[in-house]
Amino acid sequence: MKIKIRSLCAISVALVSIDVFACQPHYYKDDVGICWPDGGYVVEAVNPVPDLLNIGGAIVKGDVNALTQAIGGAIVKTTCPACAIMLTGNDKVFVEKVVGRGWLVYMTTGSPMIVLADATSNIAKGIDLGTPEPAVFSAPPSQVRAGIAYSASEATCMVRNIANGSITAGWVDPPVLRAANGVEKVYPNVSVLPVDTLKITSKNDCADVPEGQEKLTEIVIKIGDSRSIPVEEPVMKYFFTGKAA
Repeated sequence: MKIKIRSLCAISVALVSIDVFACQPHYYKDDVGICWPDGGYVVEAVNPVPDLLNIGGAIVKGDVNALTQAIGGAIVKTTCPACAIMLTGNDKVFVEKVVGRGWLVYMTTGSPMIVLADATSNIAKGIDLGTPEPAVFSAPPSQVRAGIAYSASEATCMVRNIANGSITAGWVDPPVLRAANGVEKVYPNVSVLPVDTLKITSKNDCADVPEGQEKLTEIVIKIGDSRSIPVEEPVMKYFFTGKAA
């Protein structure tokens, strides 16, 4: 009998103890004193563990889903509907390539662009590479000379638009252009004219491209345009565009 009394006392104390504590906001307390979520309130699931991305051998924290959406937003703004197919799977390897090196791809207009994404802010932007810019170090239009056959290696990525034949190669570091006579000059401190050709070899260290485009590892192009973009991150920022020579 003493045991039963002690048990009842323990239960009473427990119930009193439970009743002392109020439920947190958006929860209600039942007759027993247990707190339950309010029926009109949705408790959102929170993932406290970020994705770990391998960016050029360095492990950084990021959100694959948020970055995929940001890249998709940049693609929509730069008109590349076919690129959306590349973003349906929240592919971690694809996101790592875009964040690490940038995404070299062609728009439906036939112009190349580079998509850059930041893992810290989950922000992405697309930069049109198809608008020619005056090359400060190019030879003056009045200067006439024979074409020079240059070569440049170690391009990070090289992509061809199958429809119009345009080819764009990108480098993280300034490419070294070598002439047939052995003279080497670092871009952009080199004279480049539309009569020149450039043999390019690529490491193919870049994200996949959509249908209608293909990645190349080696080709000779007739130079149509060259440019650089003012970014500090170790992404592709030096570009040559042209068509197969």
